[in-house]
Amino acid sequence: TCNQIVNVLNPAVAVITISEISGNAINDGVICSGSSAVLGGSGYASYTWSTGTTATSTIVVATTGVYTLTVTDANGCSNSASVSITVNPNPVCNISGPNPAYFNTNGVVYSASPAMSSYAWNVTGDATVPGSLSNQTVSVNTGATGPMNVAVAITDINGCTSSCNENINFIIAPPCNISGNLSFCSGSGTLLSEIGR
Repeated sequence: TCNQIVNVLNPAVAVITISEISGNAINDGVICSGSSAVLGGSGYASYTWSTGTTATSTIVVATTGVYTLTVTDANGCSNSASVSITVNPNPVCNISGPNPAYFNTNGVVYSASPAMSSYAWNVTGDATVPGSLSNQTVSVNTGATGPMNVAVAITDINGCTSSCNENINFIIAPPCNISGNLSFCSGSGTLLSEIGR
């Protein structure tokens, strides 16, 4: 009869940390196109990532997928953990409105892509903005010389952002003429028409 003491070692505890600042919340694994997340583990003897990387405890990822880390501790015990990364597309930024615009005209309206969470307009050059810069549309008063630049930054429901801008030249408005019978009797009416624009 013989006896032998056997030590049963606890398996390594695999933990993956996520480090990113993109989108609505930091370190949640949901990022915007063009951004990346750093995945990492620490305190192990060796690391094997599902991407094939084995030489480092951290990897940088920028595509949607499930990433698995297998770790081995100093006793040769192994374990694995996985995390999901989601990459959302950035919104498409567009500006619509008059280009060219008329000189010395109030209330020239420009619109950005609809259904965004936030808008931030910036109008520079020969123009003023009497109202809000944080709506889908912006109303601009043009000046006497031009040109101006109309820019907007948009943020969607996922916290992803895009920006775009338009250079706007100014032109002289054509003359405005009204045609029709300008004299009529009380109790009757007349039809007036605008011509020239």
